Amino acid sequence: MGTFADDTAIFATHADPTTASRNLQEHLLTIQNWLQKWKIKVNETKSSHITFTLRKDNCPAVSISPTVLPQVESVKYFGLHFDRRLNWKVHITKKRKQTDLTHCGWVTQICVFNTVKLGTSASSP
Repeated sequence: MGTFADDTAIFATHADPTTASRNLQEHLLTIQNWLQKWKIKVNETKSSHITFTLRKDNCPAVSISPTVLPQVESVKYFGLHFDRRLNWKVHITKKRKQTDLTHCGWVTQICVFNTVKLGTSASSP
């Protein structure tokens, strides 16, 4: 799990996508209980689920509270755009549009890697 300011990313990895999602769901349940205890509400509209893999299929869905988190093809974290295949195409494309420069791409291979990015906001009792 990684936290910066009000952004939290939770990572779960396993060779089996079902096990990765189950591990991720267990962490989400623990966090959900903590958030309820401290009366903090998750902003579901800013929350998403991404599977980092070279395989074509996704990991099973995960949820926080009653909300199933949407599967996305890329996420932005710390100013970096991570796409599901971790090949940096989305990041490079977006940065090229910002700077209007040419680029040289690279590819990273990784097994199943599951993450959820949560948006949080405080709520009054």
